[in-house]
Amino acid sequence: MNRSLNLIIVIIAVFISVCSCARLFSNVAIGSLCCGTTGVYDPATQECCAGTIVTKSATFVSCCGTRALTSGQSCCNNVVVNNPENLQCCGSSLISATQGCCNGRSFTTATQQCCADTGSIISITLTCCGTAGMQAGQTCCGGRGIDSATQQCCGGTAFTPAATTNNACCGNAVSGRVFTSTTQTCCTIGTTSVVATGTGTCCGLNTRIPSATEICCPDANSATARIVTNTAGTLQCCGTGSFNPTTQECCTTGDVNVAFAATVSAADKTECCYGPNSATVYNPVTETCCSLNGNSLAIDVPKNLVRCCANTLYDPNHQICCGETLSCGTSCCGNTGYFPDTEICCAGSVSQRENYDSCCDLTPYNSATHFCCINRLYERVPGFTESCCSDYYYNSAKKTCCASGTLDQSGDEPFGKRFVVCGDSCCAGVGYFKASQTCCGTRLYEADGDQSEDFKCCGSDIYDSTLDTTLCCCNAGGEIGSTCDN
Repeated sequence: MNRSLNLIIVIIAVFISVCSCARLFSNVAIGSLCCGTTGVYDPATQECCAGTIVTKSATFVSCCGTRALTSGQSCCNNVVVNNPENLQCCGSSLISATQGCCNGRSFTTATQQCCADTGSIISITLTCCGTAGMQAGQTCCGGRGIDSATQQCCGGTAFTPAATTNNACCGNAVSGRVFTSTTQTCCTIGTTSVVATGTGTCCGLNTRIPSATEICCPDANSATARIVTNTAGTLQCCGTGSFNPTTQECCTTGDVNVAFAATVSAADKTECCYGPNSATVYNPVTETCCSLNGNSLAIDVPKNLVRCCANTLYDPNHQICCGETLSCGTSCCGNTGYFPDTEICCAGSVSQRENYDSCCDLTPYNSATHFCCINRLYERVPGFTESCCSDYYYNSAKKTCCASGTLDQSGDEPFGKRFVVCGDSCCAGVGYFKASQTCCGTRLYEADGDQSEDFKCCGSDIYDSTLDTTLCCCNAGGEIGSTCDN
């Protein structure tokens, strides 16, 4: 059998990147191994170290990065270091028994210590705090030591509390702020603390002087609370606003920051009707709630007889509201009403139904006589195994759809051009038959006579895998010594 394969065509596809992770080596010594795509080596006398071929000596131990490690040496951070005393590594150097390692640096354990949180080396007489450490009797504040007997830490800053300055901390040692208690107030909600101007009680994150003419709405513990004037003493909170319970009803939207005071005009008006700018109360049995021109409006018509469409009232028995637009019909097609029994909706466009049962983009069609590919209609051909190649209709039983560009993640549409070719498979945009041809990368090969399964691809090359003197080497995932078999 003739075991040679001839190259019949080479395609350099503009949109296809060829992987350089495979390389074919010929006339190699039997027993050789791959060192990535760098080359081949004799494992009896050589070793592959991170893609570099090195010579094995009699004292060879292992690889250290791209270099050979021998007895009497250590590999410290991929650096070969002579180590006849068998010391420990610290970074790229060695340390003795009296030393420690701190973030890749050596220190003397008898007089120094390592602060693990900062990687700092300090005296053993100190306590870890920042990069310099702190003395006994100190407190760590913002990465430095402060005198805990005379100072306090607030927001990472040291301050000296004194009766003469009236200084205090609003918050905590990490996120607090120093304030003057005689002219300012510290207000805290949850983990948020704010220094507010003036003295008094807190209303949320604001301060107020307790008074019969003010109320805090919705309550003092709310982050959105605000102070509301209550001169007559008759108001109550309605969300962050207020209302007079004797003449008004409080209508809220469920958001405590938005509330309306709606005037009560009758005892049977039990529900709120909201508009963007106002609210009112209404009787849900005898009235309909609408928002007209930005305002709430209760219409004296039962809601089973009238509806609101944007700013317009309409009879739902004769019209339909589609996208805030009034139309005739029983269903919506985009912003237009239509009658499904006599009309068909295609991508927001209405047409007479006639004998149409499907849509091809904006065009209605009869699926019994036509076939749609994206937005193009084709008359069905008897006997076709129907398929689409982008917007082209073809018989997939005899042809193949190939792409000159890379398919997207869904595999449905390419970024480049698609076209129909003869064959049962694609090779860089060219059709071919698997039974008699082989595609390697962007190259297409055809057998002379019977094609053997022993022929394999190595990147864009093809080779006889039964030959002991030929190796296909690849750098699969960075694994040195791996052999491609694709």
